[in-house]
Amino acid sequence: MHDLVMARQENVFSRDMVLHEADGWLAAAIFQGARFTAQLDDQVDPSRPPLPWTAEQWSEFNATHSFHNEHLREVYEAYFFVCAVRQAMRWLTHVREYEPKLAADIDAFESATPHLKDLRDMREHEDEYLSGEGKKDKRDDFLFLFAGMHLTASSVAVTGDDDYLLGGRVSLPKTIAALRKIKPIIAAARETDTVRQ
Repeated sequence: MHDLVMARQENVFSRDMVLHEADGWLAAAIFQGARFTAQLDDQVDPSRPPLPWTAEQWSEFNATHSFHNEHLREVYEAYFFVCAVRQAMRWLTHVREYEPKLAADIDAFESATPHLKDLRDMREHEDEYLSGEGKKDKRDDFLFLFAGMHLTASSVAVTGDDDYLLGGRVSLPKTIAALRKIKPIIAAARETDTVRQ
């Protein structure tokens, strides 16, 4: 037990660990993004076959929610996507320390995903924002007007240009494209045997 406590007090990160975690969270975000996009596409085009949940997932979902419809499922799927992307971003910050040569690629990814951290925070603390307790400088961002409708950061808006905006500010297709662009770069870095510069 003492060794575990000591390990928690020290920086136990390694190059391999941060690359592995970043690569894994990028893969998870891409998977969840594809799953969520398919669900949204099914709502826009009902002739497409849906990407179904398992019977067990539906059973558990229906047992705990009286409001079981596509909109509620959409809220949860979007939340999982935003959280997975945010985890990938957190690990990419550590990758930068071990692989400085990837800084420009990481910067490009972060530039392609503006507002994601704020959106994740608002979704994570939705109850606080709805009760008026969220971060004061972000309260006005939580509730917003989109195409004449009052929406929250938990909303998904479909625009006329085949885009899905999460919370009215994060483009689902552009975020997935950014994930797909940086994922092979991180995977390739995992394959090389470079050392920290």
